[in-house]
Amino acid sequence: PLNIIPIILGVFIGTLLTTHEATAAGPMLAALFGTCLAPIAGKFGPILGILAGFIHLSIVSYVGVLHGGLNLYNNGFAAGLTATIFMAVMQGFKKEI
Repeated sequence: PLNIIPIILGVFIGTLLTTHEATAAGPMLAALFGTCLAPIAGKFGPILGILAGFIHLSIVSYVGVLHGGLNLYNNGFAAGLTATIFMAVMQGFKKEI
């Protein structure tokens, strides 16, 4: 249950650094559905969990056009892209070490 905190915190930090309102429906949905990225925070730590939440908000904001707005499909697609990117990068770093 504590793995979702870094993801939600990352989405909140993303609202502070971008033009999104923290109380708007879009970022709240991104935080809610972004919790499916909790295994990333559990495996790689809270810092990368925060980064995953931030990236998830960014991806959700830009791929909404593909699905006709911000909804469950958009968040799932964005979470899949975020997880794919993170796993590829982290496994690349793992091979380097």
